[in-house]
Amino acid sequence: NTNFHTRLNPEDPFSLIILGTDYDFVETYRIEVQKGRTFSRDFGSDTSGALMLNEAAVRRIGWKSDEAVGKELVYGRGDIGRVVGVVKNFHLKSMHTIVEPMALILNLEWINTISVRVKPGDIRESLAYLRSTWENTFPGEQFEFSFLDERIQQLYERERKMQNIFIIFSVLSIFVASLGILGLAAFMAEVKTKEIGIRKVLGASTSSVTLLLSSALLRWIVLANLVAWPVTWYVMTNGLQNFAYRIDISVGSFLLAAALARATAVNCC
Repeated sequence: NTNFHTRLNPEDPFSLIILGTDYDFVETYRIEVQKGRTFSRDFGSDTSGALMLNEAAVRRIGWKSDEAVGKELVYGRGDIGRVVGVVKNFHLKSMHTIVEPMALILNLEWINTISVRVKPGDIRESLAYLRSTWENTFPGEQFEFSFLDERIQQLYERERKMQNIFIIFSVLSIFVASLGILGLAAFMAEVKTKEIGIRKVLGASTSSVTLLLSSALLRWIVLANLVAWPVTWYVMTNGLQNFAYRIDISVGSFLLAAALARATAVNCC
């Protein structure tokens, strides 16, 4: 992080992350420009002090996006930067952390990686071309590459493993519960064989008989949901605490789970 301050208020410094980029960084990563413009070869002055700020930086300074473009900031050892554009917030890290205030600076000397956007169907050909170009340009230097989507997946490797574990245990739990409901329904049907026969003779419909058998099961399902809901809410809430940006847990999710459990019980009957 680097300390910045406005020219009019040097006594109130603030810290921003500095990200050195080239002319095509914003376009390559498809970062949305909110106000102003990106770095351009058409503006020779961009190589000497042009800045782009993200929304978090604009808020940190106390500006509005509409008024940020054209203003100047002082940073480092007295370097003066002029804001040429404001971009939407984008993540350099995982969703576990918030987007920090950031300033993009056009500085080719800071760049140690090259980002290339390729078509999904041309990956092999593109890699061969990039390798050949690299070896011709930097003979003797090792060519190393990685894919952005794979690096993003690595950021959430722990969550993916936990997801797979939850899926496996959920499927097993549903299977065992279904067997239990089926066995209980069969037992109740055997106990109530005479009652069912009398009802059928008297003209009872299949749906009314099914309701008779499932009514006892539904009481257990309601009790199970009342026990499971607080536990589920606690586990989900604690799991989401690891993320800086997270969804709200809605009541509808619990009601949907209860409805599916009820439907499963009725089908088993």
